[in-house]
Amino acid sequence: MDKFFARLAEDLETYAAHAKRKTIEVEDVKLLLRRQGYINDKLPVEVLIEKYLRMEQRKILIPVATSGNVVIPKIRK
Repeated sequence: MDKFFARLAEDLETYAAHAKRKTIEVEDVKLLLRRQGYINDKLPVEVLIEKYLRMEQRKILIPVATSGNVVIPKIRK
């Protein structure tokens, strides 16, 4: 699990850097999930959220995702 999330973070950092940004945006996450085959035109990310997250997690995640907040990645040493 640790390796999966470490790789996920590296990929998201790479996407942001490629776009000449220092922040990871929602579109970066959607692109990663699309490239890994988790989402497509018929299965949007919102369906994954509803399917796999508990209600209390959804209540936290969905307002953050829709408010336009960005995530600033922690610099690795």
